[in-house]
Amino acid sequence: MAFTTGVTGVAGLGAYDKAQESFKPPPADPGILDICLWAFSGGDPAARIAAVIAALGAVASFYQLFGPKPAGEKLVRKLFLELRLFLNRAFKALEERAGAQHGETTESLAELHRKIDALTAGVSQTAPQQAEAFGGTLAGLAASPDRADIAFAREAVEDGPEAAADALMAAMRQDKTRAAERARQAASLYAPTSPGKAMEAYQEAVDLDPDHVWAWIELGRLRRQYGSLADARACFGSALQRVTDERDRGVLHNEFGDVLLAEGQFADARSEYKAGLAIADRLATREPGKAGWQRDLSVSYERLGDVEVAAGDLGKARERFEASLAIRDRLATREPGNAGWQRDLSVSYIKLGDVAVAAGDLGNARERFEAGLAIADRLATREPGNAGWQRDLFISHAKLAQLAEADRDRAGALAAFRRAEGVMAALLVRSPGHPGFARDLAQVRGEIARLGG
Repeated sequence: MAFTTGVTGVAGLGAYDKAQESFKPPPADPGILDICLWAFSGGDPAARIAAVIAALGAVASFYQLFGPKPAGEKLVRKLFLELRLFLNRAFKALEERAGAQHGETTESLAELHRKIDALTAGVSQTAPQQAEAFGGTLAGLAASPDRADIAFAREAVEDGPEAAADALMAAMRQDKTRAAERARQAASLYAPTSPGKAMEAYQEAVDLDPDHVWAWIELGRLRRQYGSLADARACFGSALQRVTDERDRGVLHNEFGDVLLAEGQFADARSEYKAGLAIADRLATREPGKAGWQRDLSVSYERLGDVEVAAGDLGKARERFEASLAIRDRLATREPGNAGWQRDLSVSYIKLGDVAVAAGDLGNARERFEAGLAIADRLATREPGNAGWQRDLFISHAKLAQLAEADRDRAGALAAFRRAEGVMAALLVRSPGHPGFARDLAQVRGEIARLGG
């Protein structure tokens, strides 16, 4: 293929430039030390060695034969001067050859454009509606500074347009990981405020790169929340078919557990969560200093607490949430500046507050909710543009409102619900298309109306 020849030519020119630049002017009347210093004084050892190793080997052989005496020294100088003349001739010949090659390339490009014009004229007779795009694409490839593009144009005129199209598709597939990576990056940025766009981007990412486990997981999470449980399960199933990492397998146990919990299948959900816990515990025990493994373990305990709450076993739920809280408290104390660890701790306080409310222990519930609110307020104040922190603040106010109502404090409940409403209304102004935020605002306004506010 023409591309191979082009690359070889470019490589030759590059090697010539590097070799020429690497040599300092040779000494006029060299001794042995001068020769050695000159030979190894350039900036590119690879180019230097490639150019002189054979000649210096011959010089060294003669020097070893004649020894360090005047006759040997004189012979070495003579050989060195011959080497210098040889290199000068070699560089000059290479430069002349490069100039000739440039002329040939220009001529061959002109011929390529002529062939493209003829090919386009033929297409215009058989498929006139496609001729403009066809010719424009080939002309653009031929005029590109990228030699790979020129090679595709050459293949079109030499082997046929379909062969070139096949080659272009193959090149696109080879580069699919990069394209999919961009889609995944965009999706992760969309997800907090534009879940619809995020799902579209993740779908494109898995279409481009179906072997990326985490793209399937993230898409499944979004579909569970904003789509259907069946679609979420299908995404997690696709991820499971491709999973090779133990930690990723543990995550998928939790994801399947979430789907089963949402479907009310508590026993099956518990089994999935326990399988995830076993993996998380094994990894955390293996590397106790790795914060990520510890965090995974806290998540597994939290998931098991959730299923126990749903099943009505508040005692077991409290045990699971306390185990999660203990891990998160250690992480947050170890890294007080880590917002993620702080947020996890806040969530644990809220979970335990919910259990206390369900058990009728309103005093303990208030302590837990207020501890969670303090963290949420601190994070939301630090990053007012972070939608996640703002929603956590909304939840904390709503929890305290529900607690006040349970304690028959209508005025306190209304005040807390209004604080929650203010947070969510401001959040929805910044993200007007977010369905979850709109739902939250509608719910809190419904609570206010119910209380006569």
